[in-house]
Amino acid sequence: MSNESTNLYVVGDPDQTIYTWRGANQKIILDMPRRFLDLKDVILNENYRSTSSILNCANSLISHNKKRVPKDLFTNQSGGEPVTVRSFDKPEEEARYVVDEIEKIAGKGEDAIYSNIAILYRSSYLTRPFETELAHRGLPYRIFGGLRFYQRKEVKDVLAYFRVLVNEKDDVAFDRIINVPSRKIGPTSLEIIKKEAASLNLSEYEYVSNITNYPGTELSNRVLTSIVSLVAKMEDTKEKLKEKSEAYSGILKDFITDIGYYAYISEDQEVDEDRVGNVNALFDDLNSYLSHHPESTFEEYLQNIALISAQDDISGGNYISLMTVHVAKGLEFDNVFCIGMMDGSFPSSRALSDTTDRDAEEEERRLAYVAFTRAKKKLYVTYNTSYSYVNDGHQMPSRFIKEASLELPKQRYSDNWAYKKRNLDLDDNDYFNQGHGFDSFFSSKKEEKKIVEPKPTTNGVLHWNVGDIVNHEKFGRGKVVEIISPEIFVILFDNGNKKTMMSSHPMISKVVSNGGNA
Repeated sequence: MSNESTNLYVVGDPDQTIYTWRGANQKIILDMPRRFLDLKDVILNENYRSTSSILNCANSLISHNKKRVPKDLFTNQSGGEPVTVRSFDKPEEEARYVVDEIEKIAGKGEDAIYSNIAILYRSSYLTRPFETELAHRGLPYRIFGGLRFYQRKEVKDVLAYFRVLVNEKDDVAFDRIINVPSRKIGPTSLEIIKKEAASLNLSEYEYVSNITNYPGTELSNRVLTSIVSLVAKMEDTKEKLKEKSEAYSGILKDFITDIGYYAYISEDQEVDEDRVGNVNALFDDLNSYLSHHPESTFEEYLQNIALISAQDDISGGNYISLMTVHVAKGLEFDNVFCIGMMDGSFPSSRALSDTTDRDAEEEERRLAYVAFTRAKKKLYVTYNTSYSYVNDGHQMPSRFIKEASLELPKQRYSDNWAYKKRNLDLDDNDYFNQGHGFDSFFSSKKEEKKIVEPKPTTNGVLHWNVGDIVNHEKFGRGKVVEIISPEIFVILFDNGNKKTMMSSHPMISKVVSNGGNA
């Protein structure tokens, strides 16, 4: 097709190449000067969308990429609000701030305008606290390019397991989880279970949990083996929950891992839909709910989720838009909130650990560049430093914030744990135990009084540090290796087992403080 009289005209922006996983390749443009020696470059660098303050931070950020055509965007628009960066201890605080700002921008009541506001994020698991806050305040919103948090398949699967653990009569939940992950229990086997359980006037789980007591089943030996194995794991988990010797989040996470669910969803990962991250975010949600409602039962937690998910059918055009940055490409909004700007989230942990020649971190930087330049008038960048099961540790602000020449908020937090001192007189390495948390989660809030000597409900230890030596009446001696929150820490026992536990549990005593005897 090419000859001496051929004219070739190519338009593109390598700084916005964010779909290499779909085959996009910025080298097509970057290599053109080498392929076409008489090439003439025309840099279209005037921007008609964003203010100069937004463009300045975007230019600074993308300049850290090596594989690009050097250029700086500029605008003739004068003024513009500075980019706002905010840091929070917890994702719930981050969500409350964002929604507070949205209400200020949009106004309240029937005259509120939400259509010019967007919340952008790297991965969909980050939306959970924001959806909760928006639903709590009754604000209209839509998620584009994905499902709402509690409507995602993997979240529904894990919640179905939770429901069966606390309610053996929940046949709907049982039907959902009996063959997820695959246990070779197909529709025919499920119909047999339904029929045989009904003949005994039992729920499906009640029947299969005692199936060895009912001879004559039509189920094959292979199916029986799978069922007995699952029931054994579920019953063991229920016993651990009753014992309350460990934090419930740790018990449930171990259970989900043990049944192979993490391995199952890790085989179906997508760039924007981090299924493992969604499940881990659910455990973050569990921790958050219990921290705020320490006396609540597990049934109340599930009821709370049901109320939130019941609001998933809001319609109409005046709504707040929530979407991944990939979906947002090509769009623009007056006000943009880039949330969850933490290393491991944005840039993603997969990109940071990528050892291929795909330059994953540079693509993440291009993705942040696209996110920032969706904003026309006002850009917010937010992050939180909480403990996260998704990133398996306490979170740090994204490196992209500093690269964008944005100033991090002056907030004190330790390397191990971000925690505001508020009214507590604590040293940097001290951690306060409030004596509440998961211990009441699966139990009823009201128990019959018994005329017996009351057992201690806490161990009386107010301060824990990493390195403290502990003794557990059941598990023996160990060392505190991580502080998740004032109520929860991780102990590595001398036998090699690592357990997530309530720091106030009466079976735990401090033997040696980090730096001296207890």
